[in-house]
Amino acid sequence: MKKSDIAFEYASLPVFQTYTKQIENFNCSKEGHHEGLNQRLRQSLMQDVTTLIFFDCLNENHIIGYCSYCCSSLKYEGEVCPAVEIINFAVDQKYQDRYFDSYETDEPRMPCSAFILRYSVSHIEEISQQHMRARYLFLHSDQREKTVHFYKQNLFHPCPRDFNPFGRWSEFTMIHEIIPPYDAE
Repeated sequence: MKKSDIAFEYASLPVFQTYTKQIENFNCSKEGHHEGLNQRLRQSLMQDVTTLIFFDCLNENHIIGYCSYCCSSLKYEGEVCPAVEIINFAVDQKYQDRYFDSYETDEPRMPCSAFILRYSVSHIEEISQQHMRARYLFLHSDQREKTVHFYKQNLFHPCPRDFNPFGRWSEFTMIHEIIPPYDAE
């Protein structure tokens, strides 16, 4: 796949109504894992979260994957830090073993799932730097070693115990620090 073959939209009720067939056909359950994520895509469109939906422009706008996120916070050393939480991240099983080729740049080939996650993180960082000033992006991974390894390879690391995402910390909570533009220079 090339970058030009992928389109994305922010999910909202009009998107849900426009792409009802594609949303109903979305299936990220491989080997019986994550069957609930299929239903959560539909639910996230009706909740107060932002969802990026990625479409395959060459395949009847089939949904490649999605990333739902919302504003949150972490408690660190007694202070509340603004954060963004990735609520749901899933890639359709048809795309889980496919690679994204970036012919426009020198970037190496990467799995579609890695491209979608990295694009979503970049998008969230940009919004955060411009509007929210969140310092952290976090998610709660499932317990499978393969999944934890995937997040470690793609910008996240295990969340230290002294960070507290509303008492929901676990050894599978993953975190990514957002560098504010004024700190990056």
